[in-house]
Amino acid sequence: MNGYRYQYGLDRIPEVFHEFRFRGGALPLNLIETVHEWEGICLDRIDGPESWDGWLRRAGLPVPANPIGTELLDRMRELRLAIYLIARSAIDGKQVADAPLERLNLSATGTPAAKALARGADGLVEVRTTEADHASLLAELAREAISILSLPEARRLRECSDPACPTIFIDRSQAGRKLWCSVQCGARTATRNYRRRRAGIGSVGAP
Repeated sequence: MNGYRYQYGLDRIPEVFHEFRFRGGALPLNLIETVHEWEGICLDRIDGPESWDGWLRRAGLPVPANPIGTELLDRMRELRLAIYLIARSAIDGKQVADAPLERLNLSATGTPAAKALARGADGLVEVRTTEADHASLLAELAREAISILSLPEARRLRECSDPACPTIFIDRSQAGRKLWCSVQCGARTATRNYRRRRAGIGSVGAP
């Protein structure tokens, strides 16, 4: 994700990588998963207003009536990169640079849509009492990112132990020792290690 200049070239990238993934355990982490590097090509799954709306739907967020403009789309990408860089620093145990901190904090100063607690069919549910627009949604994502990137939640940030999966996720298991972002990644790593052992090669992606 560094450099943040993308070659879209979707015809060169398997379609399985075009789909939105939601393995991070929190919306800000799911947002950074919309970027995927594959054989030197960086695929941005949010390449315009239509795909941004598609991600909002999949994330369970309201889709504003007006499409997102170029300026706000750029701000979303800047926010996404800031979240990634801060999460990466937390996982690596390194001090985060000033620029991503400033970008995240600036994004969080926007006004998110007002919310209230209301009665639903199965119990109390959260509802928005003001109409959400793209700017308010970015502010909402930024504020949630601050919650998971600050202590003590930041200690639960992990990178998937599958070498083929760069997903950053939040480990909410009681033991706090989750290795993989999904069952599929765990199974894939186990299969890979089995084959490596059969071939007399050491295991990877597992203790």
